[in-house]
Amino acid sequence: MNLEAPARLEPRSTRKREGWGDIIRNSAKPGVARQWTILCFSVTGTIIAVLFVLLFVEIPAGEFISKHSGLTPGNKPVESDEPTPATNVSTWLGGSSRTVIPSACHSHNDYFRKTPLFTALTAGCTGIEADVWLSDDGKDLLVGHSRTSLRSTKTLRSMYIEPLLGILNGRNPTWAANSVYDRAQGIFATQTNTTVVLMIDVKEKPTAVWPLLIQQLEPLRQRRFLTRYEEVYSGGFVERQTLWPAPLIVVGSGELSLTSLVETYPNSTYHDTFLDAPLQTLPDVNRFWSGNASTYPVLSWGRTLYRPEDSYYSSVSFKQTIGSVMLGFSASQLNKLRTQIHTAQKSGLVSRYWDTPSWPINYRDYIWKVLTREGVGVLNVDDVKAATRGMWIEGYLKSVYLIIGTSLYLTIVSIVIWVTGLYVLRRSLDS
Repeated sequence: MNLEAPARLEPRSTRKREGWGDIIRNSAKPGVARQWTILCFSVTGTIIAVLFVLLFVEIPAGEFISKHSGLTPGNKPVESDEPTPATNVSTWLGGSSRTVIPSACHSHNDYFRKTPLFTALTAGCTGIEADVWLSDDGKDLLVGHSRTSLRSTKTLRSMYIEPLLGILNGRNPTWAANSVYDRAQGIFATQTNTTVVLMIDVKEKPTAVWPLLIQQLEPLRQRRFLTRYEEVYSGGFVERQTLWPAPLIVVGSGELSLTSLVETYPNSTYHDTFLDAPLQTLPDVNRFWSGNASTYPVLSWGRTLYRPEDSYYSSVSFKQTIGSVMLGFSASQLNKLRTQIHTAQKSGLVSRYWDTPSWPINYRDYIWKVLTREGVGVLNVDDVKAATRGMWIEGYLKSVYLIIGTSLYLTIVSIVIWVTGLYVLRRSLDS
């Protein structure tokens, strides 16, 4: 007698998984299952999208908002009254400058603003940026983002040099002849010793652009309105001071290199234009060491390529050197940031990160807050009012974690509802 072996029972968990798989495969009835799938995940996607808008587009409420009325040159919040907007030299000298508190912010692509130069000054920015090109005839410097956007009326002289000269002449009457040791009154009436940076982003032909710029700066040079490197002789000896601060400092960036800059110096004892040094490579070319006080007479020394004598800013693209911080700064990103900022400080330079995100707003504000906390020299900004007198939104990382957690939860719930719905549909269609 042949006895058949009893059928082997599959584990309950295995049968359950196969059952769910059969349900999903067999429930693809034309139209019905598809409509149910679209409905489930459309609702989930809509809820997540609404949550994203609430957290990252609409201004968060309550404890998520922190108001900063301004940034001092030390990057600390200060209170200030809303200044009267200035549109020209007379309105600036007539009242606007008396209420503006200068701030450590740099007006990126300033020429795009409704009122170039004065919008940034009214906000309190101490850095102004202009992209400069050589005119077709090689006789003038034009301002614009691209060569196709250039206009003969938009010159560096008319948009920036002449207005700055007008402001400084108004703040320093002609009878106030400044000696080589004196410092002229600055642009801001509230802090007369503040230096404003005019950064020239050279877009092409630096060997032609920079000598022409030096010529156009002559009226500012004659009145000692330009920060300069100068070896001053007194009584047959050279003064120990070689850097002489002034109301304005001209900094070259873009296609301008240190070699191109130095070649324009009239001699080794004087120059009044400076370089925007590369921050990404600064820790490699500017090195510092510390010694033991009992062994060495000095505690620190170094080998530097970029120095305050020839450079002022030290800048790099945030996107290229740090990358995305949508989920917060990683340990390696923070370490790189701190190394670059610290090296710039030790070198006597002002660190600056361009190409920072401008949206979502609370993401931008999160990066601003970290940069200022870590001691960045100046904030590179597009929205000058938000940087100096607007609302800096707190709680960005809380919002990120909330939307990630909520999205995962909603996705899991949607899958459960979707599978359950397919099961119900199958039962109803089979009956």
